[in-house]
Amino acid sequence: MPYTQINFAVDYANITDTINRLWFAVDVGDWVTVTALFAEEVVFDYTAVIGGEVQTLKGDARITFFQGFGKNLDKFHHAISTIIINLPQASDSISQPTEVIAKFNSNVAYVRESAKNGSVMNAGGYYVFKIKYNPEATGNPWQIVYFEAHTTWFTGNAALLLDPTNA
Repeated sequence: MPYTQINFAVDYANITDTINRLWFAVDVGDWVTVTALFAEEVVFDYTAVIGGEVQTLKGDARITFFQGFGKNLDKFHHAISTIIINLPQASDSISQPTEVIAKFNSNVAYVRESAKNGSVMNAGGYYVFKIKYNPEATGNPWQIVYFEAHTTWFTGNAALLLDPTNA
């Protein structure tokens, strides 16, 4: 079956929705939505941001790991931009893609009012996601299977994220 312009447009919209919906859900603490946007197994690579090792997690461990970044914060806000998705262009010789790479910029604000070294950290960077088509998903069929974070700059109290007990 050919990959049509309509297929391309719907896939692009759904993949973009997966990315934007994830960060809005994180910002408002909607972990049910976050769970639905992740595949059953997700690889998290925060090594460029906080060191450590790449984590491959399933089930509730995906959400527990992800929630850990905000547990010492009062608020956080993600602003996503410049979403680039490696979808193929429409063609009679191409089938529906089942996996894509999406890259996008992010600006994040982290806030902890009680921090002794400044209550705010702002950071800019980018993410690389691998997003897989799941025909069994309810609604949007594109789910995140790989999650890689990079920070390119920050201002303010970096300890809010990197060393919250000493922030």
